[in-house]
Amino acid sequence: MLAVPEWRTIPTPLFLVDPTLSILDANLAARRVFELSESASFTDLLDPGSLTKASRMLNPEAVARHAVELNMRPREGGTVLFDVQPAWHDNGQGWLLCHPKSVELDRIESMVSFISRQLKEDDAPGMSPSYPAPAPARFTRSGKLTDAQSSVTVALELLELLRSDMIELHKEDFLNVIISQLRAVVDGRD
Repeated sequence: MLAVPEWRTIPTPLFLVDPTLSILDANLAARRVFELSESASFTDLLDPGSLTKASRMLNPEAVARHAVELNMRPREGGTVLFDVQPAWHDNGQGWLLCHPKSVELDRIESMVSFISRQLKEDDAPGMSPSYPAPAPARFTRSGKLTDAQSSVTVALELLELLRSDMIELHKEDFLNVIISQLRAVVDGRD
């Protein structure tokens, strides 16, 4: 029986790459999860929306040495969000450890779907809401929103910036529930 190097049996995808992100080697999990060709590049495994981020953050000169969230395309199809942790050697080669995050997002999405259904049921005729109605907007004497309301407005603007990323991850429903609840607070709707 041939001995298998220990790093090959790590249960999460692990790639050995050069500074251009060409794949020099990959462990067994990486070969199971991703379609790898002889001359594969790590960028071949990425969703087009993650290419710029990967080239900026995954190189030996990058300041960030922490995990980078990237959308990757597994063998099964679709897009899966991964935390990619780089570790670079002095010779320019590096390890890219890929930990899937979609399991966590799927759990959150199922909770949001449940809450969305509950909200729709509560809006049915004859039903009273089982959740507290947001407080009406409060204004200062000069007619401006209070600090809390202004903070909610800023949060809404920031969430809108995330819309394209959430659509890419097929998690737009989650974002829409949060935004609608925050808008209800700002608008003072019951």
